[in-house]
Amino acid sequence: MYRYLLFLLIALAVVACHPEDNRNSAKFREEMESRKLQRVTEGQLIAFAMRIGKKLLDTTTKSLNPEFLRKVDSAYGITIIDYKAGQIEAKSKLAEIEEAYIYNQSNNIVSEDNLQKQGDTLLIYTRPVVVNSTLSGIYAAFMEKKKLVKKYTDKTIRFEF
Repeated sequence: MYRYLLFLLIALAVVACHPEDNRNSAKFREEMESRKLQRVTEGQLIAFAMRIGKKLLDTTTKSLNPEFLRKVDSAYGITIIDYKAGQIEAKSKLAEIEEAYIYNQSNNIVSEDNLQKQGDTLLIYTRPVVVNSTLSGIYAAFMEKKKLVKKYTDKTIRFEF
């Protein structure tokens, strides 16, 4: 009986210490790293928003895949909308940006991507859509600052879901 209990105790210890049970330790470590407090300055956040906005619009302007856009929205808090010329609501931040793009077009100034703050919680990344030297629309990415801070990295951006 004593031998049987000893054998059972040793077998239980071997099974409990099996290294295969540590297969989730890499994911656990990654999760703990993501929960670390990090200080992100306003400049770092703006630079990150510019990088992520450029990467996103480079990816999505080729094809506006609804599934990809939904995943980006849920993971990063970024909503991408394709506005046609004249579709933007008057007296909004986007209307001001559209006016600036139109002004640039009429004065032969090259229009580039733009990042604007809207309040304390939102950043708007825009890119003009120019067809035959005429502004035909604007791609806009609305980014929640809170989620951007959580996803902040100074490494290469990859959209993995």
